[in-house]
Amino acid sequence: MNETSTGYKKWLVWGVMVTAYMLVFFHRYSMGSMGDFIMKEFGTTAAVIGMIGAMYSWAYMLMQLPAGMLADSIGPRYTAATGMLVTFLGSLIFAYAPSVHVVMLGRFIIGIGVSVIFISTLRIQASWFSPTEFTRMSGLTVFMGKIGALIAETPLVIMIEKYGWRNTSVIIGVASLIIAILIFLFVRNTPQGDKYEHSDVSIWEGLISALKNKYTWFPMLVFFGIYASFIAFSAQWGNKFLQDVYHISKT
Repeated sequence: MNETSTGYKKWLVWGVMVTAYMLVFFHRYSMGSMGDFIMKEFGTTAAVIGMIGAMYSWAYMLMQLPAGMLADSIGPRYTAATGMLVTFLGSLIFAYAPSVHVVMLGRFIIGIGVSVIFISTLRIQASWFSPTEFTRMSGLTVFMGKIGALIAETPLVIMIEKYGWRNTSVIIGVASLIIAILIFLFVRNTPQGDKYEHSDVSIWEGLISALKNKYTWFPMLVFFGIYASFIAFSAQWGNKFLQDVYHISKT
């Protein structure tokens, strides 16, 4: 990092990337607000709605290694911008789906699109911010992502009640397209431009090295157990639980 990374430029780059990351959390939590509307339109069951929600998680999980490989090979800028374009496509498929199976497909494609954003954001942070700032910026990034989750609650329900879940999905898709354009226009891999130094370590060497590190296993198990269960409940069924058990309104 050099002096060109100081000032407003690094904050502009980070701001665009973190806006994309807010959309990651938005989609993660959106089915908790959309589920009832989709269930009513297609006359389907809660189990099917659960499967629709799970499509995001399956896609996100399967894309983690490819996401890192893409960020290393073509750079985080193009990886993130392409991810937002894929999210735009998935949102349109989701919005215009004639059946629940196509809804699932759209949700899966959305999961693929957003799966590359976090690792790309971390790559950008590592290039634009000093090592002493990296941890603080990572925490701030996650904090901003949670704002996306909050938008997927009451604000999303209000939008759906006013415009319908299909039109709302189109609006969110257009937002993804706008973010993709902003990434192309304003984000660069490094303060020096898009020149990106690739790692000489292969993906398998990196994976084996990570698995051999004893400090990797504990947080991995925490995410596998506690965090996964928390997300499954809060993102998918938390709203429904509060409505049915405590008779709280959707908004």
